[in-house]
Amino acid sequence: VSAFGRILKERATAPTSNIRYDDTPIHVYMEQIHAILREQGSVRFSALLRPDLHRSALVGMFLAVLELIRHYRVEVRQ
Repeated sequence: VSAFGRILKERATAPTSNIRYDDTPIHVYMEQIHAILREQGSVRFSALLRPDLHRSALVGMFLAVLELIRHYRVEVRQ
């Protein structure tokens, strides 16, 4: 959680009045992450959260990582 918070702070932009809703299901992000892991074997957490992603997509990716951990599909090391 602290790593995710640090990434959000690094990518913070000026506050806007628009709220962007990301209706992408978490399982889509889970599949993307799983495909990256299959291809690369391992990946840094910060590499999953690309700079071009909107904040709502970053949250979706973070939740997907938590779901993958919860279902024992990935191993995380600090």
